[in-house]
Amino acid sequence: LLYVAHAAYLVYLIRLLPCPIESDGICGQMSDFTTSDGDLVDLMEWMNTHLPPSLPVLASMSLSGTMRAFVGNSLVIHPQFESATLRKRVQKAYEMYHCGSEDSFAQTMQSLRAEIIIFEMSRCMFTPFLLDNKRKNCDTARHQAEDLLCHKLFASH
Repeated sequence: LLYVAHAAYLVYLIRLLPCPIESDGICGQMSDFTTSDGDLVDLMEWMNTHLPPSLPVLASMSLSGTMRAFVGNSLVIHPQFESATLRKRVQKAYEMYHCGSEDSFAQTMQSLRAEIIIFEMSRCMFTPFLLDNKRKNCDTARHQAEDLLCHKLFASH
């Protein structure tokens, strides 16, 4: 009986600690940081090594925000400043994640002066981001995943 009481008291004391399980509490915050951003680092290193800094790059707003700090290229869109002009550029740029035609998107890239485009495959799905130009939005009732512009362009190469 004394052993049971001692074991119960020990369990009680362990629960008072900040992290009885390695991922709980402060221990989860203080553990080694791991990331899956190795591909992103490789991409930015490649860009800095192989692309002239004058070459404009089109990527998603979140990726552009990260790249802005690490690459020398100008970015077509970025999250740092809000303006009506930037909103229009974002609307045009995000056609890449919808169901427009390849020709229409080529014209959009020309109007944005984008010479390089970076598709994030994790974003290449039916997006909740709606375009002001409703004709270019995907409609899950009418479109399949293969209708997405980023899928069509990726599959063609």
